[in-house]
Amino acid sequence: MHILPPYDEYLISYKDRTDVLNKEYQHKAFNSFGIFRPVILYNGQIVGNWNKVIQKQTTHIEMNWFKKNTKIKKELLSLAERKYLTFFSEL
Repeated sequence: MHILPPYDEYLISYKDRTDVLNKEYQHKAFNSFGIFRPVILYNGQIVGNWNKVIQKQTTHIEMNWFKKNTKIKKELLSLAERKYLTFFSEL
């Protein structure tokens, strides 16, 4: 599992994105004006969006799934968040 930033090449590089993103959820990943949102990649599929939340002295990642019944192991979620925050030295 990976959290990808807005405009990541995994999503932006292709005209036809149906192999990695269900058409039903395309509007949640990007709009017709060329705005790409941060997305969650799991098993080769874009499955949700994420936001960085800063509260007082802590920073964490808030994840929102396209499908309500999405199940991903907590360890994978924590690892993805830790990698992101470590990369930006916010952990």
